[in-house]
Amino acid sequence: MAVDPDKIFNDLSSDPWTASYQLLQRLNKQILNKSPPTDDDYAIANGFLEAFYESHGWPPPNRATYTSSQSDSVDELARKIRAAQRLQYEAYVSEITNNYKAATKRTAKQALDAALGKAVGYAILEPSEKEEINKHIENVRKIIEESGLDDRKKNDLFERLSDLTKEVSRNGTRTDRFFAFASELGFCLGQFTKNAKPAITETKAIMRIIWGARARHDGIKLPPGDGDMPPLLPEPDQTSAS
Repeated sequence: MAVDPDKIFNDLSSDPWTASYQLLQRLNKQILNKSPPTDDDYAIANGFLEAFYESHGWPPPNRATYTSSQSDSVDELARKIRAAQRLQYEAYVSEITNNYKAATKRTAKQALDAALGKAVGYAILEPSEKEEINKHIENVRKIIEESGLDDRKKNDLFERLSDLTKEVSRNGTRTDRFFAFASELGFCLGQFTKNAKPAITETKAIMRIIWGARARHDGIKLPPGDGDMPPLLPEPDQTSAS
């Protein structure tokens, strides 16, 4: 039965990658719905795909090749040529599916970025802010290593710092992780044998950036000076290690 091209191409998505994927579904349903499809079915399906590619100015995927030898009979040569149609269709399927997945991922990321842009509790960090925070995180890591804390507490803080590094690299940074780290560090300060004050200084520097970025994201104007962040960390005891 002849295939109506209008039914194949009608009402495809305006997005070319989505449209190409929809076209594949229609070809599978209307042409390649036999078990198994014939070589002629694959040739017809390839014709539709080739027309679609040409209309969008896309080069076709690498065409399948076949090898022949002088010993091949006419029937064997014809079989290889027909088999090439199936291999060519599979090349279209692979390329279109990969492109569709990439396009879907881009669309999902755009939707997620838009949602993060409206969500409460996130900070959208500038590149320079990310770089500065990462420097402070590395400084805190070195201070903790030399702090005299037992290994269990060190490892817990190191894991939290690793999580903060991942958060910094995100497009939308969840600020609660930073507040939790600052609070946890505050509980450990009394057990530092040295470098307590530098740890506070570095962590407060991180929190000022995070607090300011969140306020910017939420549209809140903060007062200048040290009042731009909540008092999550105590001032170091003058008699404690410094």
